[in-house]
Amino acid sequence: MPLQWDQLVRSAALCSLRTGIKFPHLNQNKQAAVLVPLILLGAEPAVLFQVRSGGLREHAGETCFPGGKLNHDETPLQAVQREAREELGLTAWRLVGPLGIFPNRVSQYAVHAFLGVVEQQDCFQVDGSEIERFFIIPLRQLQQPKLVD
Repeated sequence: MPLQWDQLVRSAALCSLRTGIKFPHLNQNKQAAVLVPLILLGAEPAVLFQVRSGGLREHAGETCFPGGKLNHDETPLQAVQREAREELGLTAWRLVGPLGIFPNRVSQYAVHAFLGVVEQQDCFQVDGSEIERFFIIPLRQLQQPKLVD
């Protein structure tokens, strides 16, 4: 791995210290989890996003990270692993760590975010019933102050 990639992963791992944040106004029965997948494009770090299918009842057509609701018997990490496998066929990824719990103010879900590094880039198998497509944006581009004209 190039030095900048190692530094990025180390910096993101430090973000995992934010997991102590609590949002008491959120319904603790409404839990979801997402994977923020980092990918190396050549020597450049990038983030994978997906677009949800237009025919879904909830969040149709939205851009998101792989993830979803927790089943009653699973942890947030188990949910992320299941959803990444179901939505994108992702099995070859390495967990860096938790990024925190964030409120979705529209759905009132507490969303557990995890950072992961996708080890194998040719493994994507999009589930067309849930996911329309995915796209990858280099971190350099995401750091620009103005993304869209």
